[in-house]
Amino acid sequence: PPSRPEASTAASSSDASPQPTDGPALTARDVGFYVRREKVVANCKEEGICQLFEWQAAALAQPGVLDDGANLVYTAPTSGGKTLVAEMLMLHRLEEGGAHAKAVFVVPYKAIVDEKVRHFERVLKGTKTKVAAYYGGRGTLPPLPKLNVLVCTMEKADVVVQNMATEGRLGELVAAVVDEVHEVGGSRGSRVESLLSKLVCCGRKQRQQREAARLEAAAAAA
Repeated sequence: PPSRPEASTAASSSDASPQPTDGPALTARDVGFYVRREKVVANCKEEGICQLFEWQAAALAQPGVLDDGANLVYTAPTSGGKTLVAEMLMLHRLEEGGAHAKAVFVVPYKAIVDEKVRHFERVLKGTKTKVAAYYGGRGTLPPLPKLNVLVCTMEKADVVVQNMATEGRLGELVAAVVDEVHEVGGSRGSRVESLLSKLVCCGRKQRQQREAARLEAAAAAA
């Protein structure tokens, strides 16, 4: 297996709680640990995705990542499997978020957008989860209510997030994956920084809303 990447904090893959199952007990390395829909698990297997490496499971076991919307920043060698971590987390949050939940999956180039759209269409085949490409003139704005996965270039992702903010729809965004985030130090840095700033502000606001809801529930139960 590839060498273990750096992660924000150390954690054991046993820290997260497995999803309920009627079959054999799942471990944190099983795809079904993160994705409950049997059709998606079967599609992943057809794509050759059956288990995660230990370091991938450990990354997803970071405190709050699976159960509280915490951010996750990690590194891995080229072809080390870092994209699979992001895909599992995205699919998990989409299932938790419901029919209108949205995820933005950001990649550097148009060709990779098309490649990832085809990949997600295979993984989500037979489900109602919809995928679309966003770059150049492609992609509907504002995003359609029943669209779930928006695969974008960095420039288009910034436009999408700004549009959703203007429309008051950032609450629909349950996950944002930014691949090759080191581009923030390159020629496209200002656009990537703008995107990340909006996402951080969005995440902070959503966490504040969740905390307020918890406090209200606690007060009502007192």
